[in-house]
Amino acid sequence: MVTCPLANCRPSPFAADIGATELAVDDTGVYWIVGPTGAVHTCPLGGCLPAGAITLASSRTQPSHLTLGAGFVYWVEDNAIVKIAKR
Repeated sequence: MVTCPLANCRPSPFAADIGATELAVDDTGVYWIVGPTGAVHTCPLGGCLPAGAITLASSRTQPSHLTLGAGFVYWVEDNAIVKIAKR
């Protein structure tokens, strides 16, 4: 993933992860799902390179419908709503 400001965009790396299927952003950071691996990741708004993304959950079963709430990240998995604390 890359990021750039709206004016004078010069893309710069944000995260090394590829294959993000869903993305959500709030004032605490950027959160995304990598559907094929079942992982949920996050990084601060300033980016996560070079340290890399923080994995909030891994090996989940087809996570989808990512959304953010006060203090938690939510998604749907096996017809259930799952939540985990933000970092």
